[in-house]
Amino acid sequence: MIRFITTLLALFLTLYVSAQTGGQMRAILALAGADREEELDEEEMEKYLGLLSRPLAINRSGLAALTRDGILSRYQAASLLDYRSRNGDVLSFAELASVNGFSPEFVEMVKPFISLDSGARPGESGAGGAGAVNQEALARISARRGGDFSYGVKYRLSLDVGGPGRREETVDGLSKEAAWTMGTLEVAMAARSRYGDGRQFPPESVGTYMAWHYGGRHDGKIIAGDFNARFGQGLALWSGLSLSGFSSLSSFQKRATGLSPSWSWTGTGSHRGVAADIRYGHAVLSAFVSFPGLRDWCTNGKPAEIAILPGADISWYGRNGQLSITAYALTSGPTGSGLAEGGISSGFRWSAGAGQYFGEACLAFNGPVKTGGTGKYVAGAVGGAVFKAGENWKVSATAWHYPQDFEPAYSGAVKSWTKASDETGCALGAERKGAVATASFGIRNSDSSKKQLRLRANVPVQLSGNTVLSLSANGRYRPYEEVLKWRSGARCSLDWSSTGISSIYGENEGNAWKARLRAEYVLCRGFGWLAYAEAGRKTGQMSAYVRWTVFMVDNWADRIYSYERDAPGSFTVPTCYGRGFMASAYMSGKLRLSRRKPRFLKLYLRLSTTRYPFMSEPKTPGTEARFQAMYSF
Repeated sequence: MIRFITTLLALFLTLYVSAQTGGQMRAILALAGADREEELDEEEMEKYLGLLSRPLAINRSGLAALTRDGILSRYQAASLLDYRSRNGDVLSFAELASVNGFSPEFVEMVKPFISLDSGARPGESGAGGAGAVNQEALARISARRGGDFSYGVKYRLSLDVGGPGRREETVDGLSKEAAWTMGTLEVAMAARSRYGDGRQFPPESVGTYMAWHYGGRHDGKIIAGDFNARFGQGLALWSGLSLSGFSSLSSFQKRATGLSPSWSWTGTGSHRGVAADIRYGHAVLSAFVSFPGLRDWCTNGKPAEIAILPGADISWYGRNGQLSITAYALTSGPTGSGLAEGGISSGFRWSAGAGQYFGEACLAFNGPVKTGGTGKYVAGAVGGAVFKAGENWKVSATAWHYPQDFEPAYSGAVKSWTKASDETGCALGAERKGAVATASFGIRNSDSSKKQLRLRANVPVQLSGNTVLSLSANGRYRPYEEVLKWRSGARCSLDWSSTGISSIYGENEGNAWKARLRAEYVLCRGFGWLAYAEAGRKTGQMSAYVRWTVFMVDNWADRIYSYERDAPGSFTVPTCYGRGFMASAYMSGKLRLSRRKPRFLKLYLRLSTTRYPFMSEPKTPGTEARFQAMYSF
């Protein structure tokens, strides 16, 4: 009890420290609703790191392109289009922060991922030029001790089709010209093998898609291949990353991006099939048919039972929010003759005064295939609000109820345990100038003795112009567990940069020497700890870092995950278990291959080794080398 009370005090005392972090990784975490790298998955990291090399051109894109990569929600994209039609292109980040659905904090987060490039005169809305061709190619190879190796390749081509035309549209009764293009054609593929594959070809995982993002009055997109479907608050349909617990205020609600292509090696949670959406004024209609099991069947001929999953969504967007209706059905069997499950939901997201309110209710149907009977209807709901409380405080609250038999296979709604099923709960969060604390409570509907309380806090502190200290703590209490009743952890990181670092804006631009010290502990079955020191140099043409990690974790329940630097598209999070050390070196360089055009070859090399010299029982060490090359042309 003493250690839990200590964790509780540490969590909430940090609310009174006023600081805030910046930087690209912090922006990725905030957009994903996480507070540390280890909570992300590989596909989510692939998406955001890919955007750093190809920012989203918000002044040259229609609704389909604006929501393609999941940076902007469909509400934000629709609001941006409405603003551009009235006032012309957005020419500064300060102007973007004044658009409905945006805020200075959000704009600060997405800066690295968007471009304000415009081809229009002030007060007009522009579009991209015809014939523009962009290509991206990536190849990597990894080898580890014992001669085992793996590889990965990616390629994407995009082509702007047709010339920019002029059309006349009516906005609030006023006639106004607006520029547009016919659309953009995209073709992409991704393939990789894994360590231990008996044969390296064909690759273990293959993903591909073809997409047509078309402009005009009723802009939209058509996708054939791999895609994501994220609607409402995720109660009915949500593919991709879905966190358990509440890491930050942004994790209290979902940012629906609708349909978007998936360009990933893993394809975690994505669909494979055909999808399309189209805009009619302030409404967007989306529909798709995917085939669960098709990915496994396409990979090395793995046996799989292919089901059919049709779905649709219609959303209406106003200046203050959005309303949506989503429906889906899942069949089973090789002919799709049996209905496994289905559902229909209605969601909203609305801004009023200083608050933003959101919610969704879903009526799920468990079919005869799932229940073994005639089927059963079950309803679940989630709702909450985020609002400002005074000048410096922001508060968020959400609550949910998922009955015992409510278990949609594609739900990604907020929850306390790992699935949005069989629980009732609530969560509260507060933020004061960047310091964040959250608390969530859940109870199983099928067994009221099963309860769970989670507490988290994170705060960075500006120590000097070159140094930022970041502190975080978390605690979990499950009274029904016999052994693992308590779990707590804390982390302390000290970041230094020779050119300066800000707790608000991140690292200063320019060539710099960098260093980080980190210590972390976990207390659950036993006591586990990890510490590392990292130093490096970054310039406009190259970067190099070395890291030394020491860990002591005797119980698997106390294992610690530690994110490490790697090439874009690669996500390295070693599991520290046992007693030993890790050493790694990371290097990257950029070579310009053309004087006339900005064509660059980017090279990455990562070397790592793990040893266990402090264990009485021998454990197999590991050594790995990874090389990656990226070329955009």
